Amino acid sequence: MKCMLGWNDEEYNSQGRCCCNCVYHVKITAHPWNTNEFTQGSCTKVIGWGCTEATGTVMFIEREHSMCECHEFKGEFDGS
Repeated sequence: MKCMLGWNDEEYNSQGRCCCNCVYHVKITAHPWNTNEFTQGSCTKVIGWGCTEATGTVMFIEREHSMCECHEFKGEFDGS
């Protein structure tokens, strides 16, 4: 689905590329055994988002909607 919330410049983002429709975008959830107040909790508690594109790591992102140069649409979506 086309999304303008990550990068709302329609002139340069006419296809609606956003982290929320990127194949590398994943939810990051809490874990009951974590000791940090922010990351401790149910596995269903979303604490942020991650980008898995960066060479063998996960880059933490606070918001669901953002944008980077490594964007690749999920599935068959082509941005039209």
